[in-house]
Amino acid sequence: MKKPVTYDFRDIAAADAARSGVALVTANFGGIDTILPFPPQRGIDAYYYTEARVLSKADAAAAASWTRVILPDYPRYDFGPRLRARYFKHQIH
Repeated sequence: MKKPVTYDFRDIAAADAARSGVALVTANFGGIDTILPFPPQRGIDAYYYTEARVLSKADAAAAASWTRVILPDYPRYDFGPRLRARYFKHQIH
């Protein structure tokens, strides 16, 4: 399995200092929604799994508000958008 492409929009030192063991994970495939800004929350890492076409249409400021936007090349591409999104939400731990 290839390593997914990730975009880290925060300063690495600041990200390490902010980590508290709490993370929010969401996923959007199929272009159903746009990337919305994540309100600043101290001590919460926010991960957004999506595909390149969704990221390309996203507002740069909205994408930058997430700790990391990840463009995975898994799970299987024959899964529909809803099932692909659920995979990441349920397999995170």
